[in-house]
Amino acid sequence: MQGTMPGARGRGRPHTAWMDNIETWTGLSMEESARMTEDRHKWRKYGSRTAKEQNNCIMQKYKHQGQSMIQKIHSSLS
Repeated sequence: MQGTMPGARGRGRPHTAWMDNIETWTGLSMEESARMTEDRHKWRKYGSRTAKEQNNCIMQKYKHQGQSMIQKIHSSLS
């Protein structure tokens, strides 16, 4: 989980580590996330709640733009 690879990174934008994504999505530090994963039921419940919150934010974004998610999908399929 916390392993590193030897050598220098190439030029360009730095890669995003998957742990950085988990910290961003959950709002928990690495230590808090590791502790929460010890209880599978608690972790799955928290992950489900976090995913629902993200989906709600996305839906609000499309509603704010005056376009529902379904309309957005239909227009992309046409």
